[in-house]
Amino acid sequence: MQPTPIMPLYRKFKQVSLILFSALFITVNAHAELDIDWTQIQNPRIKEAVLDLHQGNYFIGINRLIALRSYADLGQEEELTELLLGTLYLSYGMPNEATEIYLDLLDKGTDTITQEQLWFHVAKIQYQRADYNAAEKSLSHIKGNLKNELGEQQLFLQALLLMRKNQ
Repeated sequence: MQPTPIMPLYRKFKQVSLILFSALFITVNAHAELDIDWTQIQNPRIKEAVLDLHQGNYFIGINRLIALRSYADLGQEEELTELLLGTLYLSYGMPNEATEIYLDLLDKGTDTITQEQLWFHVAKIQYQRADYNAAEKSLSHIKGNLKNELGEQQLFLQALLLMRKNQ
């Protein structure tokens, strides 16, 4: 088949589209959402940090939780506190700290739904760092599809990774 003048234009359009979609994916959802029932939290300081998250006061929420971790026994709420701290770090623009917390939680073991959400957020951070192989490996830990908006983002991230491989 002989190349037509439209083929280079199509390739260029495909590359530009990939870049634009990647930029949109990276910037639209800077605020990390975990599908967690925050109403199960009993500690009022942790509830204040949840409020900080929803009001966009990420730095205050981070400081609140760091202080709380240093002087209080969190007991059963320790995992939720760590999830919230990772979410606050990610929302504040500190993906390295968020990834460290998420990977620690995955090493300790959490329930399956939370694990899959954490793997998705780790994959998303890795994709943003252009570590595409690691992102693909992290996504492989997710069995099935996530629910709601995270499920849509998961499919989109998988599509972006496939486009990078020209598949």
